[in-house]
Amino acid sequence: MRPDMRRAGTGAVGFTLIEVLMASFIIALGALGLAALFAGAARQQQVASDTTRSVSMTKSAESMLVENFGLLQGPGLTNLPADRWFPCYANTGFNYLTVDPLQNGSAYFTVPAIEPIPVVLYERPMNPPTAGFGVGQMLNPSAPPIPFAGNLIEFGQRRLVADTLSPIQVTIRTHCGLFGGGAPSFNTIDFIYYPPPSGPEDPNIKYYIDSTKPPPSVYPPTTDFIAIDVQDIPIDGADFARVHSFDFSDVRLGVCPGGGFSKAVERIVVLDYQFKNDRLISLSDRIIEREDSRAPGGRRAQMAFSVLYRRTSGNTSQLAVVTYSLEPDSAASVYVPPETRADFDGDRAPLRRVELRLAYDDTAERYTVSVDDPDLAWAVEPGQQIIFEGEPGSPGSDFAVRVLGKRVVDDEHIGFLERGPRGAGAPLLPDRTVAVDRLAWVLQDVVRSREDGSRWRIRPVEVRLFQVR
Repeated sequence: MRPDMRRAGTGAVGFTLIEVLMASFIIALGALGLAALFAGAARQQQVASDTTRSVSMTKSAESMLVENFGLLQGPGLTNLPADRWFPCYANTGFNYLTVDPLQNGSAYFTVPAIEPIPVVLYERPMNPPTAGFGVGQMLNPSAPPIPFAGNLIEFGQRRLVADTLSPIQVTIRTHCGLFGGGAPSFNTIDFIYYPPPSGPEDPNIKYYIDSTKPPPSVYPPTTDFIAIDVQDIPIDGADFARVHSFDFSDVRLGVCPGGGFSKAVERIVVLDYQFKNDRLISLSDRIIEREDSRAPGGRRAQMAFSVLYRRTSGNTSQLAVVTYSLEPDSAASVYVPPETRADFDGDRAPLRRVELRLAYDDTAERYTVSVDDPDLAWAVEPGQQIIFEGEPGSPGSDFAVRVLGKRVVDDEHIGFLERGPRGAGAPLLPDRTVAVDRLAWVLQDVVRSREDGSRWRIRPVEVRLFQVR
């Protein structure tokens, strides 16, 4: 009988349940580690991408702001203490930032002309006699003036600073012998017109007279003057500054020996001027959009910036451009930043003024800021950028400081700063052993669009401070 070759007691070869569970646990740990690594890399890539866009955006903003920004002036300066940071509000139409939200002329910048200098307001030389007349303003006292053959040219701005328009140069061409026989001759003479020592208080019409003559006794003058409508009021009018009226019929030019004397305006030139400006930058220039097929119009806001400004005790003007990234709760949202004066007063603007406690942590060897209100915990979150506003006896920040880390101790939210804040070159916390409460500008974590009330999450990216004039 053949023996049974089957092996008794043998089973299928494999892994035990414990081995399977351990292997699954190890694989899960690895997967979680890879996921965290990829998530961290994605976050770092997003931060780097936002920073790159922010740098480009800030440089573009700086070039536009410097063009419009000048020495801060106006009767409202008494409400703007030196060395204190103030927000630039949006006008009531939300389409540009301004330093004069009430549009009453209380604050403005005096800015050099941005159009080519000198400004030629009229230029139409007289043609040779064979070509006919009527191509300049004829000034024969014995005959009515002949209208200008060409149009007077407007300035490229409104709200001109009257005292900066001088001198105004008027070129008169004389013509001799055209009607009295003899060989015709031509000559040009330049006359300089300045504002008189005193004159009418009209905010718009400014008079300029021949510098070689005494000031007129009445206004408007009857002869030998030029008046410029500087368009100071209304502030937001549609008209540009322009020539209002003039009379050059009394200019001293002599006589022609052969008779046939005539004279005509050949050229009116403003050698230089400055204008008042309260507008800083438009809405479209302070928002970066990206393509998004789900958004209205196929594009949505990705990044934007707000602006702070101050007048220093040295009478210079400074700007702070605060850049932030945006993420909507709904793809159909449209972002218009809530930045009117009412928005700032109601704590609805991206930039919000909050009170922070500034201190120094000896253990961590770092400056700290803290809040007790949990609703303000976002103000000291890592990544937040802080600009201390300034107050009497304590100037505002010379630079923004970033929050690097955070901890909560007994309901106090404490943020650790990358460096100590300074104002006017001195520490804002002169005694490290004594904490102080300071008002500061920080970016909120959530705002609602002025366009549709949609909710947008905000993340601080960069703050750039620069001096303009």
